[in-house]
This record gives sequence, structure tokens and C-alpha cells, in this order.
Amino acid sequence: MGQDYYSVLQITRNSEDSQIKKAYRRLALKHHPLKSNEPSSAEIFRQIAEAYDVLSDPVKRGIYDKFGEEGLKGGIPLEFGSQTPWTTGYVFHNKPEKVFHEFFGGNNPFSGKRSSSPTLPCREMTQL
Repeated sequence: MGQDYYSVLQITRNSEDSQIKKAYRRLALKHHPLKSNEPSSAEIFRQIAEAYDVLSDPVKRGIYDKFGEEGLKGGIPLEFGSQTPWTTGYVFHNKPEKVFHEFFGGNNPFSGKRSSSPTLPCREMTQL
């Protein structure tokens, strides 16, 4: 049995995009290797990034929902491939920092500087 991306992000299968983003944001900030002292934080952070990479993409998510992780990574059977170009299989790039950077738009959520991004509250503002 493959990894359950929904469990990794602590969401349900019928979660909407906004819930997937919220879960990724919460867990990525909690388990980021620069923030967490847990020895397993790097691996958890990688799993969170992979789960988000799959579930935030409608094509990957649809294939995952229908065929599971094995079908996603192994490629879908050719008889199902006529509707989608996805027959070779998904490979996570193993760069969780890339997913983090793309999600947060290059802003470092751990810096004390004010962010111009409306998705991240400023530390100074949250302490008021």
C-alpha cells in the first residue's frame, strides 16, 4: 500500500483547494527543518511537499484518487491513457524547498522583516 497523501496533510479526500493550501501552509511551517528541532523533520517536510505537489494539481490528484500512489508513480494503464497524457508515472523531484518557495512566493516566513505578501502575516503585526 502506498503513502496516503490526504493523511500526510491531515485532510479528507473531499477537501477543496483552499483546505489543501491551508493544510500545507500549517504543516510546512511547523515541520520546516529550520523551524523544527525534531530529527525526522526533514523527512516529514519532504512528505508534506510531495503530498501538496500531488494534491494541488488537478491531473495528478485525479490519477492519485483513481489509481492510488502506485498508479500515480507507476503510470496509469494504457487503456486509461487515451484521455490523459499521463502514462509514464509521477516522480517527485525531492526538492521540498522548491515547493515551499513556490508556495510562499519567495518570502521567508521565518524572517522578522515585513512581507508584502497578503498570505503571510507580519510578525510585527501579529504581536500588536
